[in-house]
Amino acid sequence: MSARPQWQQQSDELARGMAVAAAFAIPLPTAWVGITMGLFLLFWIASGDFANKWQRVRQNPVALMALGLFALLGLGVSYSSVGLSEALEGWGAYHKLIYIALLVSVLNEPKWQQRALMAFVLAMLLVLLLSYAQLLGFWPEGKPEQEFAPFKGRIAHNFFMAFAAYLVFDLFMRQPARRLLWAGILLLMLYNILVMVPGRTGQLVLFVMVVLATWHHWRWRGLLVGALLTLALGAAAMQFSDGFRPRMQALLDNASSYFEGGAAESSTGLRLSYYENSIELILKHPLIGTGTGSFIHEYQQHANAKGVPLTDNPHNEYLNLGVQLGLLGMGALLLFFLLQWRFAGLMRPEQRRLAQALVLAMALGCLFNSFLMDHGEGKFYVILAGILFARTREATAQALREGTPASLSVIVITRNEAARIRACLESVSWADEILVLDSGSSDETLAICREYTDKVFVNRDWQGFGVQKNRVLDKARGDWVLSIDADEQVPEALQAEIHQLLVLADEAPAVYKIPRLSSYCGRQMRHGGWWPDHVARLFRRGKARFSDDLVHERLLFVPPAGRLENPLTHQSFDNLEQVLEKVNRYSSASAERMLQQGKRGGVGKALLRGLWSFLRGYILRAGFLDGSEGLMLAISNAEGVYYKYLKLYYLGRRR
Repeated sequence: MSARPQWQQQSDELARGMAVAAAFAIPLPTAWVGITMGLFLLFWIASGDFANKWQRVRQNPVALMALGLFALLGLGVSYSSVGLSEALEGWGAYHKLIYIALLVSVLNEPKWQQRALMAFVLAMLLVLLLSYAQLLGFWPEGKPEQEFAPFKGRIAHNFFMAFAAYLVFDLFMRQPARRLLWAGILLLMLYNILVMVPGRTGQLVLFVMVVLATWHHWRWRGLLVGALLTLALGAAAMQFSDGFRPRMQALLDNASSYFEGGAAESSTGLRLSYYENSIELILKHPLIGTGTGSFIHEYQQHANAKGVPLTDNPHNEYLNLGVQLGLLGMGALLLFFLLQWRFAGLMRPEQRRLAQALVLAMALGCLFNSFLMDHGEGKFYVILAGILFARTREATAQALREGTPASLSVIVITRNEAARIRACLESVSWADEILVLDSGSSDETLAICREYTDKVFVNRDWQGFGVQKNRVLDKARGDWVLSIDADEQVPEALQAEIHQLLVLADEAPAVYKIPRLSSYCGRQMRHGGWWPDHVARLFRRGKARFSDDLVHERLLFVPPAGRLENPLTHQSFDNLEQVLEKVNRYSSASAERMLQQGKRGGVGKALLRGLWSFLRGYILRAGFLDGSEGLMLAISNAEGVYYKYLKLYYLGRRR
């Protein structure tokens, strides 16, 4: 096969660049999205390679579903109750669905997806800055009730900002070094949505995003945390926002008035009237509706007969499609969102979270607006869906079938670990190489290790865990390195996840954190700060090294790090003798390190820090839910902190 002309390859790159520019343009003036997407389409055509583009679309269920929904609307033109030109105009309002397939066909490299998402975040930060500039009088205010929405109406502004808040929270969780920055931006976004701009759809989406974010990161416990946060945010907005409280009260009063037979004069009453009359229209033609583009015509006739206000859309996308395509159309839209949620669940964790947030935000927004038909919100959705769903499980599965995994080195340091090292090495026997560095064991550790690898080294010059791990790391030759301790094992589920990552290594971050599930005196600990204990252990060789700390060594790398889902199991302590021995050993080593850093201890400080350690682990982090072992863990942790500062105090006195 001959190589493609250079100008076509350049057009490919320009098309991807315009996709990034379109993501940036989403919250900016409407014309900007039109220009960037127009240029994207131009370069898409110029780049050719249509067979490969279609192959990518065929392998992507989300792209196919988008085309299928657009085709269904096209079929609705054939039996529409309005003229052909009006029906085609109605169909054209949904042409943006095609963009999902077009974007999927060219965004086949993860770096472009990441660039596009960050472009959207940067654009939202610009909008946020200008919104506060309007508040402070440095930028001209907008129209009444959207004075602080620089480019869009209040509905679109708050909707976009709510989704952007989710993205910022995800960055907050994934980039510890920048958490203070992201936390500050997140607070500004919350104030902007709940106090400054009165867009109720966006406010509702924000509350749902809060619950979704906490669920994504902390699962079922997160649901409770998210619900409490939502209640707290709602209560604060009701108490301190002059705009939020009256609008919420008006919504309740107007809804109550409508259901009691009042006139549909308020915005809430009008919407409820639109919903009621749209449902009546659907019931007249329940199966396939009255055809694409027919809503205005059908509603006008129905409204005139009943003497109710007119509208060009029902402010509900499900009902909008229901009138035009019947239950078939409503079901197609629901299936569209449900299948996207399902396919998002099969993606990598960081990609899955964002994709599910987008789908849920759009599905919820469509309950109160005709978002898929609307220009701004519709373009927002299709551009971001094309970006986030550019690679789904089917494409990943093909890569797994055809790809060759990168090589993996497993590194372990040992000293007198005969009782546990066999289970550890057995769990990683599938790796390309295993390297063990022993510190001078006097038991059977070395003999057991040599059953699994010939790369067993001994170095008795102990200078700390970090130094020892770097010594064995320097001997590794794999593309990737997995560092585990002798009391840890890699279960089959984690092994499969690591294998998938190694096959798709070109798309992966340089470092991954793994959730660690630890046992304490025979019980797996799910609270008290021990779960999920994300530890950075899997990394591309050359991209990370360990700190030189004597104990509690850290992996040093440039963030962000990815996260794996399946846990690394950790047999931390089998009995109290091991607990007390480690408390003594680690408190001594930590005191020595802190002394070198110029820190000081004290009896009072030891008591207060120990007490705080107990309260934080047992009460604030719910250690009490782990029963008697949870209490024992909180006490032993407090003892470790107490003795660390007490030993530091006595070391300082000697010096």
